[in-house]
Amino acid sequence: MSIEEKDNLRTDDSVLLLCIVYKNHQDVSCFLQNVLEQDTDRRLRIVVTDNTPGHSDLDCSWLQDSGKTALEDGRLKVIGDGSNQGYFGGFRKGLELARTEWDAPARWTILSNTDLRIKSRQWISTLIDDSDSTAILAPKIISGLSGKNQNPIYRSRPPALKFILLRHVFAYGWSTALYRYGALIKAKLTSQNRTQQSLPDGQEIYGAHGSFICIPAAYFQCGGQLACESFLYLEEIFLAEEAASLGIKIRYTDRIVVYHDEHASTSLIPPPQIRKHLAKAHELAYEILSR
Repeated sequence: MSIEEKDNLRTDDSVLLLCIVYKNHQDVSCFLQNVLEQDTDRRLRIVVTDNTPGHSDLDCSWLQDSGKTALEDGRLKVIGDGSNQGYFGGFRKGLELARTEWDAPARWTILSNTDLRIKSRQWISTLIDDSDSTAILAPKIISGLSGKNQNPIYRSRPPALKFILLRHVFAYGWSTALYRYGALIKAKLTSQNRTQQSLPDGQEIYGAHGSFICIPAAYFQCGGQLACESFLYLEEIFLAEEAASLGIKIRYTDRIVVYHDEHASTSLIPPPQIRKHLAKAHELAYEILSR
């Protein structure tokens, strides 16, 4: 289906928020408390995919007051089968549930980390009122570690060679530590010296940072599936390539501001099993960008 045909399909004035919990139920509960307090017009639908191994989705005792109320009145759904579906795998599972629970698709679907705070209290109405709703939006995301704006993560399509080199970097603990701490120092210097070039609102970019992505209904109506081959990491590349294949643009916006604490579930210097996912994701990205 073309973008031009998307207006013929029905959506409602709601925003679907998809997020993942992985052994950090209290953090997710605080995140939900924050976003539900901002949802004064009750336009949010929320699906939390519980990726915690062995944890039943029937146990929602970790929710705080606003979360429990939203669960009772149907605005919040929790799904999980006791296995880890991965990052985009968890989002796809949440999206499938949303499609069975609510008749009309939401105008926007948000893929969100939970180690963040949304500073823009009117972000929901900002999205609902956006007349140009065919582009994926990449908001201003301020890193809690460096203070740097993480968007755009890729202003233009990156070279494939970069990812095969990083695949070897992440194969070892010492090289991963050197790379990540070096990148953090560079980001802090960029933030402190204010040398990061700011983009105008609406500027087209290649890739949006994966911690908070705003996806319009048009993406799914044109056939978008959140088809990420990686279990963890590099979802920005997979989404960018799928969006490009559908004719969906990705644009930066500074009308929504998010503070990102970072690495709440995976840590800055990840353990060996997480490094394996990092290395594999970079290998897959190399293959995709080499096509």
